[in-house]
Amino acid sequence: METNTENQQARRTDKTKKMFGIIHPGKAFHFPMSDFMASTSPFGRTFITAIAFVSMMLLMGCSKDDLTEEPVISHDAAAQVNAAAMNANSNGLITQSFPSQENPGPPLYASGLSLGLSDFGATRTDGEWVAITFVRNPDCIPADYNLLSAPNIPFVFGCSLTIEGTVWLRDPANPSNAVKAMHRGLGAVPVYFVGLSEFESATQDLILTIGELNDLSSLLIGYASYQRDVIQFPQNGRPGMHSIVSRGELEDGRSFEHIGVVVGARNVNTTIRFE
Repeated sequence: METNTENQQARRTDKTKKMFGIIHPGKAFHFPMSDFMASTSPFGRTFITAIAFVSMMLLMGCSKDDLTEEPVISHDAAAQVNAAAMNANSNGLITQSFPSQENPGPPLYASGLSLGLSDFGATRTDGEWVAITFVRNPDCIPADYNLLSAPNIPFVFGCSLTIEGTVWLRDPANPSNAVKAMHRGLGAVPVYFVGLSEFESATQDLILTIGELNDLSSLLIGYASYQRDVIQFPQNGRPGMHSIVSRGELEDGRSFEHIGVVVGARNVNTTIRFE
């Protein structure tokens, strides 16, 4: 007669097979989602597998019944980072929480606005909409600051954060040299959605101020009640990776869902949905 423990083990095995396929001992791990992603990306299958795995882990913890229902993440920050097979070994790394005296948080006003101008970051777009997430209070951004330019250090640190998180560092005296990070929204993270064609027209001169952004006719402003980011920074010649999941409500009362995966300066996959 099978015991409860044996029954539970059998159920876990069946669930694993459904999610990952059959994993054979001694053979390379294969994640089916990586087939599609690797076919559209210049990066290797192993790295793409890690990205797909991070995204899947974020989504597994999310409630799918209602966009307005706050998802529940089933893994803590360290587990999500480590289980994603990220390239940096945590041994010897220093962990810092932010905001704190040691770490003021990322030197950014917003994410998703780099236009590939750096080696890490890309415009997150589903081909129709662009998603811009403000990690600091947008009302604090200087009127003449170009959101597409280099970080506005040290002035950016004077603006209040909309997120908190954990960063893994090799050198605690140099917060800018982070290896990996996990960000969590504080409950009302501003997310701006603008039409792709209008966004491209507005940024043709490679300048975009907060005033210009607010004046775009297609602009939809939302506030994410739930947001999680998993970030692997560029290391040893490998591109960085940023995976984000956010859900909340637009100012017009509709709900939104935004899921994005960026590798280096490439927007690998972005989903934006309004309901």
